[in-house]
Amino acid sequence: MLSNEITQGSIAFPEEGAFPQDGATHGAREVLLAEARMLDASHAELQAIMDRVTNELEENRCASFTRFDPMARSDGMHCVPSRLFIRMVERVSEVLSPSDTPLSLEVDDLREYYFTHKSLAARAPFTCVDLVERLVARFAPRATEIAHEQAAEKFARVFGLRYQKETKPVSGRFVLEHGASTDGFWSPARYSFTSQSSIRAHLDALANCLPFANPDIDADNVRQSVRGLLEDLELRNWTPGRDFRGEVAGIQIRLFQSSVKYHFPLAHVQALNVFCVQHAPEYFAGN
Repeated sequence: MLSNEITQGSIAFPEEGAFPQDGATHGAREVLLAEARMLDASHAELQAIMDRVTNELEENRCASFTRFDPMARSDGMHCVPSRLFIRMVERVSEVLSPSDTPLSLEVDDLREYYFTHKSLAARAPFTCVDLVERLVARFAPRATEIAHEQAAEKFARVFGLRYQKETKPVSGRFVLEHGASTDGFWSPARYSFTSQSSIRAHLDALANCLPFANPDIDADNVRQSVRGLLEDLELRNWTPGRDFRGEVAGIQIRLFQSSVKYHFPLAHVQALNVFCVQHAPEYFAGN
């Protein structure tokens, strides 16, 4: 699995509204290829600059008194393609995703294809354009399917659907309960950092999965509700209490010292169950 972390540098791309939002493969492909061409040209220009600087320093009589190390420069330039690879995979995962959550793309074979431990002459030449062409051809036809699988698997895993016991509805709602812990250092006690992260993960999984399971629910409204709820939790310093009345898309969130309870309307439960069973069968099979 590709790590989505870059240790150095950043690349500025067009704002979100600059590429098609309707999932049109052709439009997304053209946007990505335009960005890839820009980066390939910039990479070639950088190589030319570094070569020119090296040549000029070799002819300068005072160059030996500097700390410029041609070998270090060579090592640094050698890392640029692999970092471009990471960034372009990230960019494709963002553009092809039908939601705010980037796709998680399996690209280990492509990394091996470009950066295998062979002599430079024997390697396949890396360019951002070539990478984008391969990624779009492979993943664009399945982008929605991949997004559904990832959303269903994450929701089922985070909410532990495989381990939930059968319960009767309470006031017309199904309650999913998850353990929590507090940090007694504070008075009143606050949720521990682990529990805060768990709540964030639950809300993120909910915001990503529910609009897929029920297309009548607006994804932007759900995300806005989640942001508002998290702001409310921050304002109360993540202090549990029966007075808290959080709600996201009709799902009520209640905070207790040792647990957090999510009260789902029956319609949401039915839609989410059908969606998760359909798109995350490996999770329910115990794989």
